[in-house]
Amino acid sequence: MSKPIRGNFARDLLRGRSDPEATGRIVQNVTQLTGLDPALVRRLGRRVDSRTFLREIRRDDGTIGRVYDSNVTAFDPFPWSPQQRSNDPLLDALVAPTTSAAVDFITREVGWKTDARFRPA
Repeated sequence: MSKPIRGNFARDLLRGRSDPEATGRIVQNVTQLTGLDPALVRRLGRRVDSRTFLREIRRDDGTIGRVYDSNVTAFDPFPWSPQQRSNDPLLDALVAPTTSAAVDFITREVGWKTDARFRPA
């Protein structure tokens, strides 16, 4: 009976770059789990961050997936850039209306008035 993949995967990670066979298995596993190009996984040191995954998994159709649900996508405004330069596609679309609602609530309902500019986090 074989050991679970996560046990072998963790062992290969601990072996590091000094073991070419372990490196190859890591690239194969990450590629299988993510659907990303093996050359990209190898170039990234076998560790793929979420922003890179959300951009690269849909690079062919020029869209970026959301952090909270990668099936919700928007067009990548900077498809030629080597790195993702945009934020979450849905959250970006919500900044203006939620900022307006927050300013309205704070000034009308709470009664707090200021000349300072409201900047959403």
